[in-house]
Amino acid sequence: MIRRPVILTLLLFMMFSWTAMGEMIIIELNYEFSGATSPTGPTPWLTAIFDDEGTPGSVILTLENTNLVNFEYTNAWYLNLAPLLNPAALSFAELSRVGTFDNPGIGASANNYKADGDGYYDILFDFSESFDGRFGAGESIVYLITGIPTLSAHSFNHQSTPSGGNGVYHSAAHISAIYSTFSTSIDNFGCPEGSGWIGDTDVSEPASIFLLALGGAAMLRRRQK
Repeated sequence: MIRRPVILTLLLFMMFSWTAMGEMIIIELNYEFSGATSPTGPTPWLTAIFDDEGTPGSVILTLENTNLVNFEYTNAWYLNLAPLLNPAALSFAELSRVGTFDNPGIGASANNYKADGDGYYDILFDFSESFDGRFGAGESIVYLITGIPTLSAHSFNHQSTPSGGNGVYHSAAHISAIYSTFSTSIDNFGCPEGSGWIGDTDVSEPASIFLLALGGAAMLRRRQK
């Protein structure tokens, strides 16, 4: 028999461990919302991962072209911030990248960036349209985001401000150079000219140790009866 003090100690320990590990938010962009052309690879086409590693005021952001194929590239990627926080206070420092694309321009201003017929967003990564500098298939970039003392991964788990009637999303992006059976036109670089606006249909929050602890404690209590 395991006594209640032991269960309580175990629960408190696991809660502390969860707090130390922090939060992770995963946004998978898997839905074309503008009625244009969907990327041709499997979903999710893009993935944004926010990880605060248990450090208040510091979030690691990974932007990844998860399943783009051929010439497809991301030329604009939109994110949101909690309404009570000021996006203009954020600072972005690149930590690493996979690929040879140009540095994106980064804009941060509350409800200042509109994604086609979707809503308004707070953060915009404006990637290059240059053929040699495009943010393409298989490429990714990692940033350290700071500037707000209370910042956490959950701070970015918010939907856009509605406008346009095409839904609201936690993140949106514009994908270009998509092959389309409806159009066989190509640009000056020999790339297809199809494009589409994509967003997410759900946000994933990996199971926390805290929830596992609650489940484990409940099982132990049942065994005592």
